[in-house]
Amino acid sequence: MLTYLYGPDTYRRQRHLREQLLNPYLAKHPGGSIGIFDLTEEEALTKLQNFAASPGLFAKVFLAVVHSPEAGDKNFRAFLKNIAEIKSVSVVVVADKKLTKEFAFL
Repeated sequence: MLTYLYGPDTYRRQRHLREQLLNPYLAKHPGGSIGIFDLTEEEALTKLQNFAASPGLFAKVFLAVVHSPEAGDKNFRAFLKNIAEIKSVSVVVVADKKLTKEFAFL
């Protein structure tokens, strides 16, 4: 599952992320794993790929929150397209403004 949040109001965007996505996810999957990644950091895409690919010892479902998707390259877009087919991994993409047409599939 892919979810896309964007807008200049960071307070409301973070509140929506917490109340409408993270809290229900934790209620539904108490043993689930959540990872937060900022693509402006070094090796963030590699860490995200490892997080999504590694089977958890206790967690059976994973939720990745990705900030600054505009900093990602074509490998990130390919990762998102591939991850959409995996049922055990959900990704929330959070951006300050609407992304370019390369991300139209979100």
